[in-house]
Amino acid sequence: TQADINQASDTVTRLTHPYPQCYQTSRALVTLTRDLILLGDPEKAVAKMSKQYPRILEAARASLDEDRPHTGGNLETFGIAFDSLAKSSCYEDAVTHAINATSIYGSWASDSDTYGAVAGALAGAAYGASSIPKRWMRPLDLDGNEITIKPVTISEIGELALKTAEVSSRPAS
Repeated sequence: TQADINQASDTVTRLTHPYPQCYQTSRALVTLTRDLILLGDPEKAVAKMSKQYPRILEAARASLDEDRPHTGGNLETFGIAFDSLAKSSCYEDAVTHAINATSIYGSWASDSDTYGAVAGALAGAAYGASSIPKRWMRPLDLDGNEITIKPVTISEIGELALKTAEVSSRPAS
C-alpha cells in the first residue's frame, strides 16, 4: 500500500536526511520508481506521481533553473534524475546525462555520483535491468562468471529498506 511505501521510505530517509522536504521527495521518488515498474509506461507513471506530489515535482523542475541559488539538496538531485529520465531513450542515456550534470546545468551541479545513482534507479525501473549495458557490468565480474540481475519485487525492496533501517539503528559495538 502507499502507506507501507511511505513508512519504509520515511524510515530510510530518516537515517541521513531527517527533514520534512526530504521525506516528501523520497516518497515521490519511491512512488515514481514503483509506478515505472508496475505500469511499464514512463508517461503514465510520471502523470500518476505528479498528481500525488505536484509540489515536489514542480520544485524539482524549478531547481534546475541556473538563476536560482542551489543547495545541492534532494530537490536538485530529484530534478536532475527526473530530467535525465525524461530526456533519455535508454538506461545508458539517462545515467550519462545525470553524471554529466556539471557540464549541462552548471558548476553548482557537483554531486554527479548521486545524480547517476538516482537516475540509474529510475532508468532501471523504466527500462529494466536488462537495459544496463553489459560493458558497465564487466568490471563487477571478478571471477569471469556471467553476472545476472535477479528481478526484485516491490515488497522485497520494502523489506530491504526496513532491514537497512533496523541495522543502522542498532548501537555501534
